Formats: sequence, structure tokens, C-alpha cells
Amino acid sequence: MTVELPKMVSPISALTSSSPGVRALSRVAAVAAKADPAPAPGAVASAPTTASPGPGLRDALPAGYRNLNLPVGAADARTQPPVAPAGADSLLAAYGPNAAELAALPRLVGARLPTRTILRESQAAALARAEARGETLREFLDAAPIVAEMKRPSRNAADAEATLRLSLLARDGGRDTATLDVYLAKTGPRAFEAVVYDRDFAASSGSFPYSAPPVSIDRLLLDPTAAALIAAAAGVAAPAPFAAGKERPSLLAIALAITLACATLLGVAVALVAERPFAALALAAVGLGAAALAIRLRP
Repeated sequence: MTVELPKMVSPISALTSSSPGVRALSRVAAVAAKADPAPAPGAVASAPTTASPGPGLRDALPAGYRNLNLPVGAADARTQPPVAPAGADSLLAAYGPNAAELAALPRLVGARLPTRTILRESQAAALARAEARGETLREFLDAAPIVAEMKRPSRNAADAEATLRLSLLARDGGRDTATLDVYLAKTGPRAFEAVVYDRDFAASSGSFPYSAPPVSIDRLLLDPTAAALIAAAAGVAAPAPFAAGKERPSLLAIALAITLACATLLGVAVALVAERPFAALALAAVGLGAAALAIRLRP
């Protein structure tokens, strides 16, 4: 008697091209794989494009970073175009200069630019302007018109005029920077004043009037022998009333006011000795009024 065994299916034969599962897989379209192109040797990787910080982020930064720009008219300005930073440096560049750039910036000393820095930058800017006009530095400064007293940059008036204007990016400690506007105005034959303002306090037009007093005022002279600007006197921070356009009392007015005050005190003393209190009060009122009027005399 013959016993017929059940037919066994080999697992290997099930994975043949005639298998229904394999035929189903063959109907699936192949996935197209696209490899990224390999960078060329020596090519510089482009920096990722990042959105500029919004107004809210910029306002939270120090004041100097909001006006970050390259120095205009600087004596040591680089002629080579700046190289775009790559990688992480591109993110830092949006918030301020790097250590190498900070080291090259002029530094504020006592909240003001040193006089030698103002002389150097003003000289370089004036020389560049003179060469552009085909003149020497002396010819350019001698031919410049004298600015009227009420229109000088130190008056901080809306219609202020200047012989030359330049902007400098200065370092104020650590990584803080400040953009300063330097105005050079001719005040007399071969006499000039250099007035420095903080750009953060400029009007909406980017110039006068500033909402803060000038950082410093320097008196400069043109040396005809050396054809160079020299410092006549070291400038100091201008007082607020003077920067706002108000008048300062002259030495003559101060001396006259002191004389009137002394005469008033003497008259009051004589009136009191003579037992005339009303006359003493009248003398005191007249004397104080005259002294106050004298102190307000123009220089």
C-alpha cells in the first residue's frame, strides 16, 4: 500500500519571481536617490542666510550697535573690500565687530575722543577733500568760508553749518561701540573748532539739532609752515546750557555783577546805620536787579 505524503514547499522557492509577493513589490516604482554635489576643492562655504534681527531685538542691544558702520574718512581706512564672514562668525557680525576690528578702533578716554585722534582724523578727511578738488590742504582750508558764530556746530542749532563733517566708530570699553559725528568749522583766519556729537542723539534727519550736549569741543589752528592742523587748546566736555544755544556770561559781566553786589551791601549797611530800613530794602532790590541784569550780558 502506497502512502502519499503531503507536498512540502521550500522556503527558498517561495521567494522566486513567480511569487505573488515579489510580483507585488516589482510594481512599486523605484525611489530616485539624488546625491548632493560635492563641493569644489578650495571653494569657500557660503554663510547661511539668517534673517536680520527685528526692531525689538535691536532695541535690546547697547546703543552703539544700532549705528554700527564703517568709519568715514578714517586715516587708516582699509582699501580692500571686506570679506564676508562664514559659519558662526556671520552670526556674531550682526551684533558687533570682532576682536580684531575692535582693536583697530579709536578708544574713548574719559568719555571723549583724545585730541590727537580728532587731529589725525580731521587732517585725513580734510586732505582727502582737498585732493579731490585738486588743491593742497592749506589752499582748501584758506579758501573755506568762515562760519557765522550763531551757525557754528557748537551752538547745536537746526541750521548749523560746518566746513567738514566725518563720522567715526569708537570703542567705549569691552565690546561697546559708539558712532560719533565730528564737525570741523572755520571760526577765523586759520582758526577752527572741532565739535563731537554722539550719533544716537541726532535728530530724525541724522544731524542737528542733537538732543544731548556735544561730547567735546576742541580749538584747532592751521600751521602754515607745516600745512597741518594743530591743537590750540585741549577741549573739554561742553556744559549743557552752552550746548543748548544759551549764552555764557563774560568775565566783564561777572566783574560788574560782583561790583554791584558789593556796592549794594555797602549801601544797605549805611541805610541800616542811619535807621532807614525802607531805604535799605530799596537799595537791596535795585542792587540785586542790576547784578542779575549784568550777569546776563552777552560775552
